[in-house]
Amino acid sequence: RRLSSGASGDDQDESDNENEQRTAAKDYEESDAQHRLASSSAISSFFDRETSKEEAKRRRKALQATEEKLSHVKQWKQLELPRFAEAQAIVRDLQSKSSVASRTAKLLSARAASFPVDFYLLQHDFNLLFFGLGSKKQLLELFATAIRRFELSMKRSPSCALVINGYSSVASSNFTETLGKLVTDYLGQPDASVRGYRTVERLAEFIADKVTVATQRRAIKDSNAAKFAGSGLPRSAPVWERDLLILVHNIDGESIRSRAVQNALATLAATRGIRLVASVDHVHSPLLWDHVQSAKFNFCFRQATTLQPYLIESSDKPEQFALKHSSAAGAKFVLRSLTNNHKEVLQVLARHQLDKNRLGMTQNELYEACSQNMVVSSRAALVRLLVEFKDHKIVASRRPANRQETLFIAWEPKVIRTVLLGESS
Repeated sequence: RRLSSGASGDDQDESDNENEQRTAAKDYEESDAQHRLASSSAISSFFDRETSKEEAKRRRKALQATEEKLSHVKQWKQLELPRFAEAQAIVRDLQSKSSVASRTAKLLSARAASFPVDFYLLQHDFNLLFFGLGSKKQLLELFATAIRRFELSMKRSPSCALVINGYSSVASSNFTETLGKLVTDYLGQPDASVRGYRTVERLAEFIADKVTVATQRRAIKDSNAAKFAGSGLPRSAPVWERDLLILVHNIDGESIRSRAVQNALATLAATRGIRLVASVDHVHSPLLWDHVQSAKFNFCFRQATTLQPYLIESSDKPEQFALKHSSAAGAKFVLRSLTNNHKEVLQVLARHQLDKNRLGMTQNELYEACSQNMVVSSRAALVRLLVEFKDHKIVASRRPANRQETLFIAWEPKVIRTVLLGESS
């Protein structure tokens, strides 16, 4: 009995030791886990602080870069545009440098090496459209001279050339006169035949019909009356022997972008015996034509980067450089950026100015006149419009002796009548 009781006591001691060991191990594991958790949270918070610092640093750099860009923009806005004569002098000075001149000359000669390919495309009923950076006027003139040499080498009569300067501000108004010269000089028709056509589209159709008849009968080698009978064209007309080459500088020019002029050019380009070579500078110039006009033009686009300055093309647009809009072209240039509400206020001031011999109006008088015509809703709106007018240099002010400040339009009376009021000259 004593032996059994001693054995059971030993077993109890061993079980207690095992429980103590398990508890100690469990406590160690829990403390170790808490230590690891604390260390990991400390590490993560450290990296979070580093990430936030880097983010703040990136934001400061971005803000600094934005401020620098804004400062550059402010400096650029404060710059004054050079006058047109100054701009031309700058460009000529750049051209005089040997490096610039040699580079443009190399580009021009490299492009001229592709003239045989261009002439081949013309011979296969394609019209050519040259695009690229730089003025292409000299390049097209060189190509016209090359076409003449190619035709002479083929023992053919050289083509008659018609040059249209689309960059000119008067190209649209002179387009009817240009087609009239084509009728009289190329077709040999009298001047009276031109007056019967009121639109350039009908006149272009008349020219196309006559050229088609002459081209079809040109294959007849005999010089008998059957070749010329019923054509309505004299035997001495150049159309019987020579094709027509139309050279259009800047077919996307602002003055010839109208649908009527583009339709007339497309009709001529689609005529057998007439070839069209043109240049474009606007990146969206193909949007000028719908699918019918594009099919008639049948253009083959040709790369022609010359890097030459647009001296001749910009020679009749000095108002964009000088910021003086006293001319009719300059006034139209400014009015494009104004809304109808702006124009109505200017028209109120213009009528009073013309009636009172350029005495102008005070701001109160202008507000009362605009309110009667329901042009402006409040005096603050009128003040905002006047600030814009003065920024555009349309409206100026003066203060006569012992009188309030008067406002007037700083344009010539003829320009005010024709451009702003729409009266006929």
